[in-house]
Amino acid sequence: MSVVKRLVTVEEEKQIETIKAIACEVNKEELSTFLQKISTTYKIPKYLKRVKNNIVLVSLETTLNISFLPNTLVVDVPSTQPITREQYDQCKKIWPCNFYPKKIEKLELPNTLILSVFQNIYEINNSKGINEINYSKDLNNILDLTDYKNISFIKNNLQIDNNISEKQFFYQFFTNVNKKKENILFCCGTACIIDTSNKKVIEISKDTSHILEHAIFKCIEKVSKNKETYLCTGYDAFCVFEPCISCGMALVHARIQRLFSIFPNKHSGIFSVHRLNQNPNINHRFEVYFLKEKYKKNI
Repeated sequence: MSVVKRLVTVEEEKQIETIKAIACEVNKEELSTFLQKISTTYKIPKYLKRVKNNIVLVSLETTLNISFLPNTLVVDVPSTQPITREQYDQCKKIWPCNFYPKKIEKLELPNTLILSVFQNIYEINNSKGINEINYSKDLNNILDLTDYKNISFIKNNLQIDNNISEKQFFYQFFTNVNKKKENILFCCGTACIIDTSNKKVIEISKDTSHILEHAIFKCIEKVSKNKETYLCTGYDAFCVFEPCISCGMALVHARIQRLFSIFPNKHSGIFSVHRLNQNPNINHRFEVYFLKEKYKKNI
């Protein structure tokens, strides 16, 4: 079992909803003949089966004139095609369906390699400028916790009123951070680009406070000078924290193969929340993986 978890798509997370459809109750002796009559005239989506016991699904268009059909009734059917086993199990309880599972590329990277890279970049991330890194680390941990257990740490360090709502907290947090002189980091901390096919580290870099000198920007800039490949084609990116919006777009333009991160940003992450890597309107898409919670204590 892998130590990382793939960021699933919105479609995979979606709960199955139902829509109304027209059906007919038909005697089993007449079922075959009835199906032949309606199959060419009334089309239904391929993921839906026609028959449930002796009830035949006729159409999803409930406004059709079907007065000539015998024993009509309205039934519930799944509104979308199931692409995961969980969705399929939900659908079966509503109406019989065909299952066409989403094809997911199996991650072949050994766990030892993934953990080794994470361990190294995490240590590099904390090797210098410890005060700056601590701010970044605590920020991302807060954004990763649903109960916001460490919010008081940030409030105390940035002098934010304790008696405010969560929404007001984040507004004041980013406002106060922008006013402070300290170099508080908001990106991935430390990143490296690796050719995992031969376990070769191509580039490694660490964030600075300059927007154009985030670790991922610097890595991509260095890789772009390498004439062996087109930008980051075939390379994987590893980082401590989920990247910012700018670095997320940079990974898209650089044609990164995959992204691996230790800590997600579940509050406003460009990948974990906004799913940039899955957006159908961009011309390059890739898989994103996060380290599973139980392995973080070993980093």
